[in-house]
Amino acid sequence: MIQLPIGQNIQSVDAVALTRLRVKIIDNNLVDEDKLKAAGVEGILRLPDGILHLLVGLGAEQYVRNQ
Repeated sequence: MIQLPIGQNIQSVDAVALTRLRVKIIDNNLVDEDKLKAAGVEGILRLPDGILHLLVGLGAEQYVRNQ
């Protein structure tokens, strides 16, 4: 299960599609892509202004509900 705890390096998490999470982070250097992939993230898109899109497969909204 992917766990994205708000408050450490994460400001917000939103489901933006059936398969994608939009994550606003504080410090891009603290993102461990290997750990995210090991936790089940299928792909990571780094966007400007500390935004990550995480491809998590169907049911992305379940991760937002579990915050």
